[in-house]
Amino acid sequence: MSRLVTSLFRKSLSKQTVHRVRRVCVYKYKPATPGWSLWVRNFSGLPDVDYTPAYVIGDDDFVSALKKDDYVIIDVRTPKEIEEGKISSKVWLNIPYDEVAGALNLSDDKFKVKFGINKPRKDDKMAFYCLGGMRSTAALYSAQELGFNRCKHFPGGWEQWVEWGKV
Repeated sequence: MSRLVTSLFRKSLSKQTVHRVRRVCVYKYKPATPGWSLWVRNFSGLPDVDYTPAYVIGDDDFVSALKKDDYVIIDVRTPKEIEEGKISSKVWLNIPYDEVAGALNLSDDKFKVKFGINKPRKDDKMAFYCLGGMRSTAALYSAQELGFNRCKHFPGGWEQWVEWGKV
């Protein structure tokens, strides 16, 4: 339901704000008067989903990146969420979004011990994904602040992957 409302908001935005859409949670309630109303609240603590083209990996590019050795795909969901399934790729990591900055600040040796692969270099290609785009946006911003300049995020995330039937 929230994806539908997000897409409706996206269509109604002006050209200046088309790339930044706040993900919303929709609540239905039955008021004293007949009819249904919608209450909308913002998720707190996370940035808006960033749809700026420079930060987004397109659907086709994401699918092709999954098959490449030079693209690190980082799932920033929790381990419990990953039990439901993951997007398979040649180079895949799970780093929860709130641990991305700490993980990318580790020394090369500590990173390899913890995650089993070499630490991405600042010029390596990386793509973050989560459930629906907010946590991947936060992870993207964390990586960019550390100087990783070739990273993007897949805003559709796991929800879009499931919608495509690729599970």
